[in-house]
Amino acid sequence: MKQIWICAAGLGLLLASCDQQQDRLQASLDQIRVMVKQSAVLAAQAACATPDIKQDMVHASVTMLRRAMGGPEMASIHKMMNMRSDASGRMSMKQDGKMSAEMKQHIALHDAGEDVFDFLDAVNASPGISCRQAAPVAMTAAAAVLRESGGREPKEAAHKLDARASALVKSTGLQDTVKAVMLALQKI
Repeated sequence: MKQIWICAAGLGLLLASCDQQQDRLQASLDQIRVMVKQSAVLAAQAACATPDIKQDMVHASVTMLRRAMGGPEMASIHKMMNMRSDASGRMSMKQDGKMSAEMKQHIALHDAGEDVFDFLDAVNASPGISCRQAAPVAMTAAAAVLRESGGREPKEAAHKLDARASALVKSTGLQDTVKAVMLALQKI
């Protein structure tokens, strides 16, 4: 009888440990998601900044994005998902069997980060993305940030902005980098 209790207690501790790791994984994904959204807001603001401030805004966005993509949260995620670099330094996103919801979130965050980096390159190019061209990204980034707030009113406001952004993505005339960032922000 004593052995059954010991086995049950051990199993309970194992399950609690798995739940804690799952919670830590989700918390890291959430932190990265917020940083990517903040970086997108800064990137859109950079497109509208005066020339003397633009480079500081681009730098701020890049700094936030690098923190998201290479900070301790991402390292923790890679460790928890048992991801290892190959000889070239790349990590495979492929897993055996089905892809977990967390892995899908992880991939979406990496994709969004790459799209924001591409957008920043376009903002920083000559002639660069204008404020008018960046406005849809600003709107989509605002909706993404509003979704983090929770509550009925922020969700309604985010929904309205997302609906307008979806209509804009389908229209012609938007640059590919703008569309890519908008779509990525709607996924995270």
